Amino acid sequence: MIDINRILAAVDFSPSSEPVIEAGLYFATRVAATVDVLHVWEEPPAASPEVGVAAAAPRGLDEFVEHEIHQQLNRLFALEEVADHPQFFKYIEAGDPAQVIVEFARRNHHDLIIMGTQGRTGLSHLIMGSVTKQVIRHAPCPVLTVPAREPRPR
Repeated sequence: MIDINRILAAVDFSPSSEPVIEAGLYFATRVAATVDVLHVWEEPPAASPEVGVAAAAPRGLDEFVEHEIHQQLNRLFALEEVADHPQFFKYIEAGDPAQVIVEFARRNHHDLIIMGTQGRTGLSHLIMGSVTKQVIRHAPCPVLTVPAREPRPR
């Protein structure tokens, strides 16, 4: 039997984020686990000089992005069931999402990772494969995937 004391819920603010939070809540209430909600901000790659776009990000962009991430996390934490649960904690890290999720789980001794089956898409998804697939391959613990659905109306 697997003891589940620490759960890592990885969110990217796609339609799978609410189901990820709900699954974390489901397990947390049944096994008295803490849930660390992690968003990994993947900084866009700098444009190459060949396309004539400046590689430097505008000053203040990081603060803007961090503010937006906090707003999105607060939206997820405003779900009534989560707001009443004291064992949910928010984390933001930057880097390659799959690598950061795996390392965060390893470093913090998580017993379960919960993440969506479909997140954001784009060229990197086509080139490197999905973040979920990479996490499943390298995770130090079981990974539960949940399907996306439309967000609940507010």
